[in-house]
Amino acid sequence: GKQVERGDFERCAGTSQEKADELCWQIVGEIERGVKEKDFHLRTRTAIHALQRHMDLKHIVPVAARTQVAPLLYTAITETEDLDQLLIRNFCKVLARILKPKDGVLLPIELPWRPLYQLINCNYFGKARTPQTPLCRNLGGSLVALARQARRDF
Repeated sequence: GKQVERGDFERCAGTSQEKADELCWQIVGEIERGVKEKDFHLRTRTAIHALQRHMDLKHIVPVAARTQVAPLLYTAITETEDLDQLLIRNFCKVLARILKPKDGVLLPIELPWRPLYQLINCNYFGKARTPQTPLCRNLGGSLVALARQARRDF
């Protein structure tokens, strides 16, 4: 399929909900391909940015799309070795928004709590944490915000 470009997304700003839904599913497909291919720095990052802007424009992200994306992002955040801290922070922010109940509807998913706990513990309290290891600004806040939002899905 065609990779979603930033210009495609910006053209969506004044479109109908039907076209916005179509673009949303293209974005979900890009996230899925990016995570599957472990292309986090280009394909997944671009698609996550597009999804974030899609939500910023107040377009509805269907429950089915949110259900599909949430486990992918959660796995990318918690189980990818050496994932850039800036990407972790950005993925956490978007995932927290995706997990937020809309109109009282919770996502029908279950996420394992331990990997997120281990990520927080390792980065902030573990022996691997040394004074020389720089941490991305607000990474801790994003991880904790994700934990708060995801707690009902554990």
